Amino acid sequence: MAFAHAELCVDTPIHGTSLYPERELKIRWVTKCAVSFCARNYKLAVIRGIPSIPVSEPDWGELFNETRHTNY
Repeated sequence: MAFAHAELCVDTPIHGTSLYPERELKIRWVTKCAVSFCARNYKLAVIRGIPSIPVSEPDWGELFNETRHTNY
């Protein structure tokens, strides 16, 4: 799953006239986040016919906030 957030700005005043207002849009910054649910490591083994399936603790990833990763 991925999420994105974009902040746009316009070079002309809001009440200005332009035949193609979509051409006035500029991207100020974009943030993207990819999310995967709970990653774990599995180490499967079979010793003398007995299965062993050790499972690691969940890896919840890392959280990012806007102030930490802003490029103004």
